[in-house]
Amino acid sequence: RCDHSKLVVSLPSGGRSEFGMTAGDAEESEAESGGMGAKARLSLAQFHVRSSLSSLPAPQNEIERALPNEDDLAAAEDGFADDQEEDMEDVLERQRAAAEAARQAEWRRQSQAVQRHLPRPLLLPESALSRDGLGFFPSTFDDEQQIQTLILQREDEEEGGAFTKQGDAQRVGRRKAKAAEVARRLKEAEKLINEEVMVLLANDALKHPIKGGKAPSSVPQLEKLDDDLLHEAREMLRCEAELMQHQSEVATEGHLDQDRVARIFDDAQDAFIFSPSAKKFVLYQSLPGSERAEALKRQFEDLKKQVEATANRVKKAEKKYSVLTKGYETKATSLIERLEETYRDFELQAATLAAFQALRDRELPAIEKRKQEQQALVLREREKHLWMQRRYAALQRQKEELQALLAAAPASQALTSSEAMANGTSEEAKKADQETEE
Repeated sequence: RCDHSKLVVSLPSGGRSEFGMTAGDAEESEAESGGMGAKARLSLAQFHVRSSLSSLPAPQNEIERALPNEDDLAAAEDGFADDQEEDMEDVLERQRAAAEAARQAEWRRQSQAVQRHLPRPLLLPESALSRDGLGFFPSTFDDEQQIQTLILQREDEEEGGAFTKQGDAQRVGRRKAKAAEVARRLKEAEKLINEEVMVLLANDALKHPIKGGKAPSSVPQLEKLDDDLLHEAREMLRCEAELMQHQSEVATEGHLDQDRVARIFDDAQDAFIFSPSAKKFVLYQSLPGSERAEALKRQFEDLKKQVEATANRVKKAEKKYSVLTKGYETKATSLIERLEETYRDFELQAATLAAFQALRDRELPAIEKRKQEQQALVLREREKHLWMQRRYAALQRQKEELQALLAAAPASQALTSSEAMANGTSEEAKKADQETEE
């Protein structure tokens, strides 16, 4: 038996036991207990542990229940969507859709001449883009004095009075000043319109070039306007055009007479001619005799150049057409030859068919006659075979009877009877021959 009084707990230097006691504490406890045993020390340690644990506060298990609101859910979904990696095909499709929408919006901002594919000038003079070169367009309100007079006459006609009256000098002066201001504003407005039209033509020629045309080297930038403003301006122009259409002399019940408009356009176009001296299109009637001859000569040379250029283009087109369609022509030639050969074979087969049809028409009546002849021959042969069968049966019976008689009669009688039967047989044969002949 072991001595419990001598048991000690072996602990490393400076270490603690499983009960939270160091080696010094164990020695001190052993000294205080007066050398108590291991069980007593264990019980004491357990007591210390329980007392330490009992001094701790009791645990509190508090559970707070909370549900997320709509904002938290939306934020979580947005965060989840942001965390997801977008498919590259969706990205490209979105980019293409955005590019197409931008292209459509830019196309709607273009001029009506581009959108509706209306005729545009092929060549724009460089001087027309400058402020001093607006003579490219005809000026309607250049003569301010004449415009002022027309305005005063229109007002006088509307008021139903005379152009001037005595004792009303101030009113006349105000009217003249107002007419002069209107004429000046009309001239400025026309100048601004011509500048804007020239810039539009230059930008259209640069961004949307025409085949055979030449765009200017320097083009002023267009001001980018809002789409709503452009739509409003377009509606104003449409309303004004409809009003002018109703008031026009070439309109019938508010609808333009297209034939009359075409004739007027052709007449107006023929009334202008290019003047080499003025270097612009002018009225033919306004030119003197010498300039008319030069203008007509220039027009003839231009037409001759156009004809030559058209002939060259036609030759090039024919050559290109020949190169592009050479294989098709060869194939078509071979197919035509095969078609002709097939047609000849068809005609030969048609002639053969017609010959056989004629032969059939001639053979159909003869077939019935030959059929009747063959049927009669078959009947004769059948009767002949029936007679031969009956003849054979009769001879067979006679043979059997003779054999029976020969077997029953003596030899002498057999000879006599044989002769008699031979005679009878010859007589029957003669009768049968006679019947056959009949």
